[in-house]
Amino acid sequence: MAKVIKQKGVGKQARARNVARFRGLIHKSVIAKRGKSIVFRTRKKVKIPSFEKKKFMVFDEYFQSDTEDAQRQQVEWAKDHLSIDTGFFVNFLKVDKVKFSEWMAKHESLQTEQREHLAELWRTILHLMSFMNSDTSRVKQLLRHKVLPEKHSAIRLPKWTGTSMLNFLEREGPSATRVVDEYVTAFRFGDLYTSSR
Repeated sequence: MAKVIKQKGVGKQARARNVARFRGLIHKSVIAKRGKSIVFRTRKKVKIPSFEKKKFMVFDEYFQSDTEDAQRQQVEWAKDHLSIDTGFFVNFLKVDKVKFSEWMAKHESLQTEQREHLAELWRTILHLMSFMNSDTSRVKQLLRHKVLPEKHSAIRLPKWTGTSMLNFLEREGPSATRVVDEYVTAFRFGDLYTSSR
């Protein structure tokens, strides 16, 4: 008689990984689902290994702070991990390059409005990080991806069509952060079909 193996308390993703990993040994797919249990029927005795703990990216406290020191660290992080150079921030904020450098060196202060715009930009970056599961390499690609115009697109194209998101943010400044946030949110929830406009 076929043996029955039960897995209890295993998350959906973990269950899916296990099915893929052992589908060569499992003669039939899931036969029954009972709450958090999955029942497999197999002719072989299979040892189910413990699942690897999901790795999470740990962020420093300044990620959620809006103090000047925290904002300086946020700029440095964006430069180091997303390859966003000083020129981008200067153009985005419409601030003098020397003054911005002095602010980074803690010799100057930015205007309240400029710091608010910088905070909005940082929130957009965090939104993109969330969208890409904290994968900085994918965020870099997304920022630099040039969107080509299409005559008959099934989805609503972004306002930065013809250029990249990064260039759009640099060119348009603070007003562009809301545009990017709204588009990314619509993309996540499948609200980009042209018929919905």
